Amino acid sequence: MKFYYKQTVWLVILAFIFSSSSFAQEDSKITKVKRKKTRLETENYSRSSLTYLLLDNIAEKSKYKKDIEDAFENATVNTKFDDNNDFIDARIYEIKAPKKQLSEEKQTLNKGKSFLKHLTGIKLYQNDSMANVLNTVAMRDGIADELIYRWYGIDRNGTIHQEKSVVTTRGFYNATDKDAEEAKIKKRGLASLEDQGADLIANSHILFLEFENVQSMKEYYAEQEKLGKQVKRNKNGYKGNLTAYLFRINFDTEYRTSFENAISEDQSFFDKQKYEQALKLANNQNRFTFVAKVEVKADGTQPNPPREDTQKAASILKKYVKIPKQKSKEELFAQLVKTGIDNALFEISRSYENFKTKSFVTMSSKKIGAKIGTKEGLKMEDRFFIWTPIWNEKTASLTYKRKGVVRAKQPIDNVNTKLGETDTTLFYQIAGKKIDDGWVLQQANDLGMGLELGYKFGGFGGFTGRFEYNPSKILKQYVNFPIRDLKLWVEISLQSKEYDNAVIDNAKGKYSFMMYSIGLSKDFYFLRNYAITPFASYGAESASSDELLGKGSISTALISLGTRLSRNILYNLQIVGSVYYYIPTNVNISDYEGNTYTTPYLYSDFFDGRKGVSFSIGLRYQL
Repeated sequence: MKFYYKQTVWLVILAFIFSSSSFAQEDSKITKVKRKKTRLETENYSRSSLTYLLLDNIAEKSKYKKDIEDAFENATVNTKFDDNNDFIDARIYEIKAPKKQLSEEKQTLNKGKSFLKHLTGIKLYQNDSMANVLNTVAMRDGIADELIYRWYGIDRNGTIHQEKSVVTTRGFYNATDKDAEEAKIKKRGLASLEDQGADLIANSHILFLEFENVQSMKEYYAEQEKLGKQVKRNKNGYKGNLTAYLFRINFDTEYRTSFENAISEDQSFFDKQKYEQALKLANNQNRFTFVAKVEVKADGTQPNPPREDTQKAASILKKYVKIPKQKSKEELFAQLVKTGIDNALFEISRSYENFKTKSFVTMSSKKIGAKIGTKEGLKMEDRFFIWTPIWNEKTASLTYKRKGVVRAKQPIDNVNTKLGETDTTLFYQIAGKKIDDGWVLQQANDLGMGLELGYKFGGFGGFTGRFEYNPSKILKQYVNFPIRDLKLWVEISLQSKEYDNAVIDNAKGKYSFMMYSIGLSKDFYFLRNYAITPFASYGAESASSDELLGKGSISTALISLGTRLSRNILYNLQIVGSVYYYIPTNVNISDYEGNTYTTPYLYSDFFDGRKGVSFSIGLRYQL
């Protein structure tokens, strides 16, 4: 087997590209909501609702403007959230943004009609805060009030249509089995769950979306080639960037009291003027709270169809892997909009408490479970912290201490499950202590990535660095069976060591070694804080010495098998010991002119003992 060293290096580079492109959140930016040490302030959790509004930057003049708008109009809200999209009549806003700053004057707003849903006439300068402008515009257009009116079924004339109200239905849908059990002992029984609906109004959110730099993959490849970069045209479709701005409407006790006092006694009419006057007297006009701004990638691409010379292999692969059909242009833009929104919500959920799913542990035969599932947006491999309540005598208050970390197995489908009959999703523990029934689970999204630094010794040695990525969620879309805690990883090792080269005359001295490996591994957890991880990898090592080999090098392809044992220091920090068994294959020698020759000698003939078993010890940090 002829070994091509450069191709192996490219294989390693492609692994990094796969890891970064398949999980766009790593390139995201988030402002306003700062990531801080995670803690649990309350065990209470209520569903949030979302309205998507599209910002159409007409200054950009994107030729894909219509495609994005059509895809946006058909975008659905994740099942984790209640869908308020139909609460707003027009959801596309135009922005006029001159490229150059013309003056220091404040932005001017086009007052327009109260229900006009356009920003036409608004001037945005370089020193403007988009979030402040959006807040002002949302206030001007009465979006918060329009949302609240639709919750209660109030039309523009103030007439209340009880049949159009969603307060009651959402109160029931938000309720958990635990809520149902507690409601049964109350005087009103399950009817008391209706009251929860009004509490959910304060969890209404608006997500402004601005798609930018949208281009086809053909355009992207051509652009990269103009810059002198080599690209593999292995994808088709569209890609771009998304900036998202999240706002939450204010409907606290003061707002809610003013609102409910404006409802007539027979619940048939709402006095808007009375409501506005009450807010003015209370000097409370701020309808929105700015939550976060995030910048993420939006991906509407797909692999190119199999070439003629690979179609036979693809037909065999179909037996084990779901190979999707090529999507249409409309489907790819729908994917672009969806991935952009999903990536934005994922990033926000890492920091924003209202978007973190919570539930209670239900232990059964020592298995960790919780009565949550697809209704809460749960996905396989989602990470959760588990907290135990502790009563603080000094402050006379309830606090929480983290006791464990778990990941979801296969989530149950509970979207249409009858209240009180929810099944249990099982979780497996990856860190912490023994978990007890009734403790609190809190969603804690992670990137599924890990970084490791260590030292290797034995046949092969040196300092090592490893990057790993968990592709399980992505693979589930294509593979017919779920694979949990699979790791795709890239490892680089560097070593300087003296050898008496037995093949090359007068070649005794110090050599510099660089090893590249790409591999797959699978974690198996036991005793809550330990994991054993079998793995296999393929790579190469190159030896060089300016003094002995000049510009030349000696290289070999490497296959390795082995296992790793890890022990948690913290839930996201482990000490890892590894055992490798390396099998060097063919050996190549490159001379000072760059010519490569295959040699019949073994790699260990050049470097005595550089084969077989090696060991390593390192620290891994998981992101």
